[in-house]
Amino acid sequence: MHITRRNGVYYFRKKIPADLVAIYGKREIIYSLRTKDRATAARLALRAAVQHDDEFSLKRGAPIPEHLAVPMPRSLVSLSADGHGTPPATAKRSATKLSGLISIWRKDRQPTAKTVDAVTRAVREANDPDIHTISRQRIVAMRDGWIEAGNSIATTNKKLGFIRLLLGIAKGRGIVESNPAEGAELPPPKRAVDLRKPYSPEQVQTVMTATAGMRESDPAMYWLPRLAKWTGARLNELHQMRRCDLIERDGVQGIRITDEGEHVPGIRMTLKNVGSRRWVPLHQELSNFWLWAQAQPEGPLLPVKADKYGNVSAAFSKRYGKLLRNVCKIKDEEVAFHSWRHLFADKCRAAAVSADVRMALMGHSEGGAAGMYGAGDGLPARVLAEAVSRL
Repeated sequence: MHITRRNGVYYFRKKIPADLVAIYGKREIIYSLRTKDRATAARLALRAAVQHDDEFSLKRGAPIPEHLAVPMPRSLVSLSADGHGTPPATAKRSATKLSGLISIWRKDRQPTAKTVDAVTRAVREANDPDIHTISRQRIVAMRDGWIEAGNSIATTNKKLGFIRLLLGIAKGRGIVESNPAEGAELPPPKRAVDLRKPYSPEQVQTVMTATAGMRESDPAMYWLPRLAKWTGARLNELHQMRRCDLIERDGVQGIRITDEGEHVPGIRMTLKNVGSRRWVPLHQELSNFWLWAQAQPEGPLLPVKADKYGNVSAAFSKRYGKLLRNVCKIKDEEVAFHSWRHLFADKCRAAAVSADVRMALMGHSEGGAAGMYGAGDGLPARVLAEAVSRL
């Protein structure tokens, strides 16, 4: 009958199958049926027993046909074996695939197509399990499997983050009781700043020499490294610039880095985050860029076909990588286009540029009040220009 009586109140009690004890972390399920009437308790217990049998099947990976699934009565409050309350599994117990949460996430968060593809791929690689069968042990197995397949720790953590995100949605909607992916990421082997190295003086000269004759034949390959060297901007921030992003402030020539408007019709401007919006004065070494850019027609300064995700710099990133490895013979994998940004940061420190000015120039976000400086026009043009002139 699966009922027992305590102080006149009937309780549901059912042993957990031996093969599922490790998943549940206890040997039996017990909770109050909230009634003193035996007949009522018997009916509730019968219904609960069927529901828990369905739950056991789902934990083993066997889906229950939706028309046979028995929902848990909302009136029941689960208790653990030692008598302390824990929430019951109240969700409908038909099989709920992890992939089924993607549509909910897309509706709630409106992610980019690229992120949707990445999340979908991670779910597929995880074999799209029923969310009710995902335990901490299974999450660890996913993580170890990705590492064994050759994924880096950073990539593995990113995929785990996608799984955690979807399970978080399920938990927030009461579909599952907990999120076993929380805290499952591996510690990174290095600090983020160590993942890319700044260019050495010799490497800078090598790249400048290799691209010196490309101003007319390949303006993107000519200007983008030079712009990155003297502005510290990210590749996509620079590659998506339009002629209208040439802005003069207080007599100082500079570029606007923004996510407002479109690069070309149908391709929106993008930034890493809102704090990346800013205006950056041009160093005197870029005076020729201003003249060149002013002579270009309205629209993108470096026209290119965007990839399927709307990323305008994807193709250039690959071309630049080949230039580094095959032409410049720079084989160090930690040196890439982003290394210009690290070099710019080092140059700012060497020139004693204050942290708030450096953050404003590079579009970094800081905690507290200083975090507002990276948002755009927060600092006077003369302050930013003076700092850049010292580099």
